[in-house]
Formats: sequence, structure tokens, C-alpha cells
Amino acid sequence: MTDENLPRFGLPELNFLTVDATANEKRIIGAYEKITGRVLANGDPVRLFLLSLAAENTQLRQDFNLAARQNLLSYAQGEYLDALGNMVDTPRVQAQKAVVVLRYTLSHYLDDTYVIPAGTKASDGAHIFETLNTVEIGPGILFIDVIAEATEVGAEYNDIEIGEINTMVDPMPDMDSVENIQKPSGGADTEEDSVYADRIRLAPDSFSVAGPHDSYEYFAKSFSSAIIDVSIYGLNEYPGNVYVRPLLTGGTIPTDAFLSELYEFLSDENIRPLTDCVLVSAPEAVNYEINIKWYLDSSNINRITQITSAVAKAVEEYRLWQQSSIGRDINPDVLIKMMRDAGAKRVEIQSPIFTQIDKSQVAQCSVSDVSISYGGSEDD
Repeated sequence: MTDENLPRFGLPELNFLTVDATANEKRIIGAYEKITGRVLANGDPVRLFLLSLAAENTQLRQDFNLAARQNLLSYAQGEYLDALGNMVDTPRVQAQKAVVVLRYTLSHYLDDTYVIPAGTKASDGAHIFETLNTVEIGPGILFIDVIAEATEVGAEYNDIEIGEINTMVDPMPDMDSVENIQKPSGGADTEEDSVYADRIRLAPDSFSVAGPHDSYEYFAKSFSSAIIDVSIYGLNEYPGNVYVRPLLTGGTIPTDAFLSELYEFLSDENIRPLTDCVLVSAPEAVNYEINIKWYLDSSNINRITQITSAVAKAVEEYRLWQQSSIGRDINPDVLIKMMRDAGAKRVEIQSPIFTQIDKSQVAQCSVSDVSISYGGSEDD
């Protein structure tokens, strides 16, 4: 959760009342001494009593500030933020179920149509998915792909490796196997305050149906809290086309199943203008590698263990930062700064190099493509 004392959206800090314990003590004791004409010694019982009153007054001022801030979108948290969202008809997005495409394969060709009922379950041993619709495998056809949904909500159902959902919870005659042909995606926990507040800020653009950029962004992010970024754009050569490219938590590229559900949501007649042609697709991944060598200031040699850990953490934060936004250029300067802030004296970067990323692309680097080496210590 965002620190309730720090405003969102880069706005300056706002206090409704000044909270200064020292000034408060001086004000209260000064007022007493002025009224009574008596100077209080440090150990005077009256002084100690007034100090306790001053402390209580300071705490009340702090509590008032915190309470008043909860009326502001830049500060509101939890149920207070929910109340602000309800004022603009923007409820918090609740936890979502992951979706996946399962392939059911028969053990042999059949002469008759084979029916797979809606709700047929498959599992990887820990997570269960069930088909959304009844589907049929026609005569002379060996397999069919069907969209399935997790039986429970949450992000933990995402990213199960291809082929691992291979246990038929509901065995069927003549059915040889089931497996997921893509990783599940779209599973999400309840929308976090920071993301929810940003969506409330976009809410006025949704008072009409979609059309403006911010309106489509609002509706796309309202579909699932798993969407951390979305690129909305049009092309002059194709007027009327609206291109929507969502990005999921952790920089995950959405699957076809997730994109299909988002398309259906955005195509609703209460969202899409009649003349818009909505095209939903995944952002194009621009893959890169991280290959770096870093050096330590010899004066910090006794802290090499802590700094080595901090440098590795900085590199991982850079990797996630780089792939958490569509159209974000691959910028090694940011990586150097983050590593130096972590304690590196100097950084040599073999890769990445600066690469421009357009509005339909997202930079991607897997953990296995990260190489960090230590070059030794150097005098300043």
C-alpha cells in the first residue's frame, strides 16, 4: 500500500493543520505563563500536565490531517478510496480468474460427434481450470482447443508452463489427453489502491462511451486489475480503427484467451461507439539481454557482500521497470544510475544498448538473459 503521508500523481504535500510538537508545546505553555504571570520550571507539575495536553493536541492535529486527506484522491486509502470511486461510478476491480486455452485430444478418430460439456475440469495438480462452453469434436477430427477458466480468483493461477495442465479431473471415454497450449493469464488479485486511484482520475473521460484515448484506457483497465498498462492508438491510414494493446502484471504478454475476453468487453454497445472498429492484440515483445560488469570503490571493500546483493537487486528492479510499460525505450542510462545508487563505483555495459520502442511494443528480458559480473575494486 502506498504511504498515506505521500500524495499521488506528483502533487505537493498538503496539510490542513500544522503539526509541530515543539511549536505546540511552546504555544500552550506560553499562553499559560502569559495568563498567570508565572514562569514554569522544567519540573513543575503544571508544566508536565501542560506538556501532556500539548502532546494530545499534537496527536489530534495529526489525526485530523490524516482524516481530512482521506477526502482527497491524492491521499485516500482503502475504504475511503472506495467511497471516492463510488461517487464517479467507478467501483474497485475485484480479483479475477485466469483464462487459458486447453487442447483436448481423442485417443482415436470417431465416426460420431464427441461432446465436451461446459465445466469440464483439468488440473496441473494444484490448480483447477474448467471449460467455459460446451464444444463438439466433429467426426474425423482428433482434437479441439477450448477456452477454460480458473475455478478460483487470483494471480497465482497465471504463468503455469505449457503442457503442465494435463490431468483430467473429469475423465471422459475415448479422450486421450488434455494440455494447456499456452500459459494462463489474466488472473489478478483485488485492484491495489495506487492503480485504483489512477483509474478514478480517468473516470470523467468515461462519462460518455469510449472514443477518446483516456476513455478507452479507463474501460480497458476496468476489465481486469491484471492490466498494468495499455496502449490505445489509431492510424491515419485506417480511420475508425482503434488499436488496443494491454500489458499484464510483471510485464506479462497477454494470451489469446485473455485478449478475446477483453475484446468482447470493449465491444459492448454501451462502451464502443458505433463507428469504431476495436482491434485488441498483444504488444510486440522486443527482446534484449543484460550483460554487465561492475566495479567497487576500494574504500567499500568491507561492504562487498551487501553491495553485491544491492547491485543484483537494482538490476532486477531495472528489468521489471523496463518491461512494465508499453513504448518505454530500452535505456541503459537508467540501469547505470540504479546500479550506482546501489553502491557500484563504475559500470561497463555490453548490453543492452539504447533502443527506441514504439507504442505497440514492450521491452522484454527474461531472468535467464541477465549476466552480472564483478570486475573488482578500484581506487577512487
